[in-house]
Amino acid sequence: MRNTWFCVFLLGVGFIFSCVNKPERPDVTGISIDSKVMRFENDLFAFKGKEMNENDVQQLKEKYGLFFDRFVQRIIRVGKPDDPSLAYYLTSFVNDESVYEVYADCEKKYHDFSRYEKELEDAFKLHKYYLPETVTPATYTFVSGFNYAIAADDSILAIGLDMYLGKDCKYYPLLGLPGFKIKNMQEQYIVSDAVFSWLSVEFEEPQTANDLIGKMVYFGKLYYALKKLLPEKHDTLLTGFTAKQLEWCHNNEKEIWAYFVNNNLFFNQEQTVITKFMGDAPFTPGFPEGSPGRVGHWLGWQIVKNYVKQQSNLSLSDLMKETDYHKIFNQSKYKP
Repeated sequence: MRNTWFCVFLLGVGFIFSCVNKPERPDVTGISIDSKVMRFENDLFAFKGKEMNENDVQQLKEKYGLFFDRFVQRIIRVGKPDDPSLAYYLTSFVNDESVYEVYADCEKKYHDFSRYEKELEDAFKLHKYYLPETVTPATYTFVSGFNYAIAADDSILAIGLDMYLGKDCKYYPLLGLPGFKIKNMQEQYIVSDAVFSWLSVEFEEPQTANDLIGKMVYFGKLYYALKKLLPEKHDTLLTGFTAKQLEWCHNNEKEIWAYFVNNNLFFNQEQTVITKFMGDAPFTPGFPEGSPGRVGHWLGWQIVKNYVKQQSNLSLSDLMKETDYHKIFNQSKYKP
């Protein structure tokens, strides 16, 4: 895995309802991982009302290592980790009354994070089971003043709690966030957002995925892996669709497929076309009412699922390593 940095403003996810049948999951009781989530925001905001000095900064650097560097330089962007003025800028950040109010709301809501820690532990045990050669990230929580929901690189997974304060949170409309995003900024989506983001870092989008079908299959693989790691989560949480939008996709699967075929869209490389079907939006432009945005993500997932069915004993690891997306498309024999 390359040394990259991946930040997610918000991976939209939708309405959840329970699955009828509990899916089978492999036995991972013998797999041991370090699943502790470190609460960076609590240590940082403990300096409220104080003037931080270089020793204070050094203590945070020693405890949080690379994540501290990423936080100050790339998340809140107040300077480099070795900047002599860093203590001053961090003092200003934690003593800003508006920022501290947000932190206080996060601490009230997420004082006990054990539920999410357990869900992440379960997911990463499955991750180690299916992808034994990959890394289990060190996991942190943070408050950044609404900069990012999830931040990750090749060893770090960090969750911005201020982006999960609930759809009725008073701050989000003031920030000008669109309604289709706000309704998804809730606690039940933390784990699926985090795991999806980690998969996106582990399996970066290759340059060869430069046409619409390449993008579709790439994201389809991510959703396929996400379902493996979070088998009990309903597809609405994995795809970012509401229940009605997901139902619309299933009811119109044949028509969606025909639209792409009849308009020769699969091998189109125009960015405007790709964004139309892959970009985050409340609906897909040109599609009937009820369609979700990012309909190409969903169709890509169906193609990947069909591809796996056509293979014999294909492991998740082998699937994720396969970057010939035209091959996956052709060999899927997908045709609803």
